[in-house]
Amino acid sequence: MALPYPTWRNTMTKLILILMMVGLWNGCGRDSDSPTGPEGQTLRIQRESWDNGNYMVEYQYFMDGSLVIKHGSYKAWDASGNLLTYGSFDNGLKNGTWFDRADWCEAYEGLGPGLSASDYDYYWTYCSHGVLLEYRNGICLHGCEPQLVTDELPLNESPPFEDANRSNPYDPGDGGITDLSSLLVGTWSRDDAEKNQIYTFKEDGRAELRDFSAPDGGAVDRNGVYPQTLVIRFSGTYVIVGDLLRITFTNVQTNDPGGDTPLLLDKVVNIRIKNDQLTMEERDGEIVYVRF
Repeated sequence: MALPYPTWRNTMTKLILILMMVGLWNGCGRDSDSPTGPEGQTLRIQRESWDNGNYMVEYQYFMDGSLVIKHGSYKAWDASGNLLTYGSFDNGLKNGTWFDRADWCEAYEGLGPGLSASDYDYYWTYCSHGVLLEYRNGICLHGCEPQLVTDELPLNESPPFEDANRSNPYDPGDGGITDLSSLLVGTWSRDDAEKNQIYTFKEDGRAELRDFSAPDGGAVDRNGVYPQTLVIRFSGTYVIVGDLLRITFTNVQTNDPGGDTPLLLDKVVNIRIKNDQLTMEERDGEIVYVRF
């Protein structure tokens, strides 16, 4: 579900929210600083860390039989130590004012290609600054409308991290690439039990697919010759519109002297590229290729 666009509130509303945050950080809801739960249960602290030793999450909780019930303060950080979420639980339910940038950072990372620069800027602003949300008994109030944090928060725990890497590969705000055409250029390999294929995409719009198989059912040797290895080579052209890739094959060859060549059919598929992985969203599931 798309995250809502903000509506700007007047200065008085902002001041009230900041004061509420001050109350939260200083123990609003008493249970957050209490050594016991709502019925006198012993409160414990759970901490988890990233591989680099930085804290990932820290929260208070009590046990109800085998159940872990969050009660009191809750904080989460990214691997660099930037605060992602901060708020308070009351008997397992979010309560009071919460600071959050985690959802917005996740939304930013998930943005695909072809969007305007302002779209990437919008989500990155909310990711880098964070928002304030109000909860009561686990329910997000005011239609869950976010209030952008524009002032320094209490205890200086969550300053904006505007200088952090805007890591979405399609984001032009950090020198990213806004279309998939440039990212697609190169050679991509898939090597598994079902398919053994190599795609090559040229800057001039030419495309090639080499499909390898073992007629005897054994392991595929890409360097082998027929009949050990059957190779079918398709060539043609490609275009990309948004994240939709269309390959028009115009020629097919095989290393089987007496074999029939398959029909030439266009391939139309949605794709995404990240971390040198090309994913094609086929009808029967996603197919992943790695840069070769």
